Amino acid sequence: MIALDLTQVGDSSRVMITPRPWVPVRDPEVLKSLNVAGQSFAARILQAEISEAVFLESVNHIYPELGYFSNCIPEIQRVLTSLLSVFLLIVDDFRGFTRAQPSGTNLSAYNWNQLQQWVDKHLGHHDDASFLDALFVLIVPTCSKNIPNNLAYFCKNFFQKYSRK
Repeated sequence: MIALDLTQVGDSSRVMITPRPWVPVRDPEVLKSLNVAGQSFAARILQAEISEAVFLESVNHIYPELGYFSNCIPEIQRVLTSLLSVFLLIVDDFRGFTRAQPSGTNLSAYNWNQLQQWVDKHLGHHDDASFLDALFVLIVPTCSKNIPNNLAYFCKNFFQKYSRK
């Protein structure tokens, strides 16, 4: 079942139909299949079984929330860039991470190593598929300008739960 919004177009009898985003999924079987798919995807990333191309091709199918941005190119690019950045950090792909950065201002190898150390120290769970899957799910709404900033509380609790003690 898909929730739809109906909007009258001007004074005419025409109606614009648009899917309603962020409709919560409550079907236990659908939630279970999404969870299994996300965990499997994350585990394959952690085992270095997924290339960047496969990541970009698969991420839309694994995280259907990305479909909410399909008509907004800047939003989807921002979200995909954020997801790809995490992927490149996890697989330690310095060249992939810096290839689009302007020469002379790109991240140095030294700073990349510092960033890798920060990830190890503060996140420490980059080898945990459930953490990586949860992080990808968290990135989707937090990278959107259209989502209110009331996610700050959720984000804080998320990182408190998963950060190293």
